[in-house]
Amino acid sequence: MIDAQDKIVGVIFPEALIAGERSDGASNKILWIVKDRNDSHLAVEAVATESSKEAPLVTFPPNSGPGEMYPSSVDVPEPGCWELTLSWASETAVVELIYE
Repeated sequence: MIDAQDKIVGVIFPEALIAGERSDGASNKILWIVKDRNDSHLAVEAVATESSKEAPLVTFPPNSGPGEMYPSSVDVPEPGCWELTLSWASETAVVELIYE
């Protein structure tokens, strides 16, 4: 998935995002690739689009390579569409993800 302003790309592992605790013990992994990381942390704020319920704010350090990427685990408490606001350096992007 790519945000509307082409600032960030997210690659999802495994194929589907699952809300709440997963029965297989895995987590929702997303590899975020940005245009310019500038050695800043990535902050991810998630809000459910239908209920305005929020997930805890999570941050990820700029400690991966090669390139401008952040490996992350973004978990939410309930299924549905979630709007994620991603902030790093002086950039902000918004994406919507479906959690089963």
